Amino acid sequence: MKLLLPLLALALVLFAGCGGDDIETEQYSAELRAIGGSGVTGRAVFRLEDDAIDATITAKGLEERQIVSQFVKGLAGTEQARCPESVQFAGGGQVAYGKTVLALEPFPTVQPGRDVSRYDGRLPLSEAERRRIEPLERRVLLITGEAAQENGGGRRNTPVACGEISTSE
Repeated sequence: MKLLLPLLALALVLFAGCGGDDIETEQYSAELRAIGGSGVTGRAVFRLEDDAIDATITAKGLEERQIVSQFVKGLAGTEQARCPESVQFAGGGQVAYGKTVLALEPFPTVQPGRDVSRYDGRLPLSEAERRRIEPLERRVLLITGEAAQENGGGRRNTPVACGEISTSE
């Protein structure tokens, strides 16, 4: 009996440590580089869980008061998306990076007197959204900024930076 009590206590401790509360997290990153001479660079870090994605994105070289949109883009299936060297507006660059599979909202605005944008967000993912963004290491992060159009034609979103997403440790 003296031996049974410590064994039961040990079994309870071990069993409590095997609970289902552990969430498997996959980590990814992307180094952002300028598109079309924009001068915008940065870094993104992603943590993907079963039902959510955490994203931290820092981009430098932006215009103050610029709305900065961030999209995970991908091609059909598991084909590798690529960042274009320059953006051909006729094709919108989609041949290289594909369609939006996830918009990282809300989009931040660059503060007055600054050229840096920072996004920290956690987005819940449905099962369908999770399937759409995977495999994440075959996707890219595309950053667009509002830019004035020539001839006073208002403003439009222009791709300014892109980074291919890869697994990280």
